[in-house]
Amino acid sequence: MIQNKLEGRQWRFTYVDLKKSIEAGKQVVLSQVDGIDRGDELEGFSLLGGGEKGIAVTSSRKNNVNFTTTSW
Repeated sequence: MIQNKLEGRQWRFTYVDLKKSIEAGKQVVLSQVDGIDRGDELEGFSLLGGGEKGIAVTSSRKNNVNFTTTSW
């Protein structure tokens, strides 16, 4: 799950175990990365391949694709 903590900045990534969350009937959090203070809005995110790397896309006109690594 991705979100902007403040409008247009401070990204938050919350990694959840979807299968366990459905079984439990509530969110099961694997890890949360908070307070990434960027001056642009996080528009989308996708994990790649084995789930250890991802791509985040922002609202910036330039340099708007960011590669990330998971932290769980």
